[in-house]
Amino acid sequence: MSGISRYHDYETGAILAQVSAALSSSLDLDKVAALILKESIKALGADHASLFLIDDKLNHLVLVKASGFSGNEMDNIKLLGSWEVITDQLIKKRKPLIVNNVHSNRLFRKKELPFAHERIPVQSFIAVPLLKDRRVMGALIVSNRKRPGHLFTTKDEKLIAALSNNISIALMNAPL
Repeated sequence: MSGISRYHDYETGAILAQVSAALSSSLDLDKVAALILKESIKALGADHASLFLIDDKLNHLVLVKASGFSGNEMDNIKLLGSWEVITDQLIKKRKPLIVNNVHSNRLFRKKELPFAHERIPVQSFIAVPLLKDRRVMGALIVSNRKRPGHLFTTKDEKLIAALSNNISIALMNAPL
């Protein structure tokens, strides 16, 4: 599936306008995060999305909110943020990561999640860091499990990066 066909009725500008409106009308991080996860799934034709924030002491990502995962998958998706491959790319390098097949990608082939006896509960994913002044605050990850032919594109990356900017603003504006 190409990135263009997913966007036929769902324009990037409309998504960003809706998220920006929610952001300007609410300081409730949970509400803004839920909307961004929902819109990310819808816009990219994905199965699920998750928001992770950095734990500075442990130097890895901790799951804050997720959408689309079953109860069984939630335990393993929580471990995703502690996976060295993901933290290296998102936290140390501050770069997005597109993986269209976890099982054949050289970074993930034959790997299990840390401390889990199962493989990662996604087939493909796109992850972008949440940045504030070049410092990583967290990550937005949109993923698929049930759509093995689904390929994420650079257009998807641009949309998710724009949405991650909105989450970064919400994090900065949220009451402590």
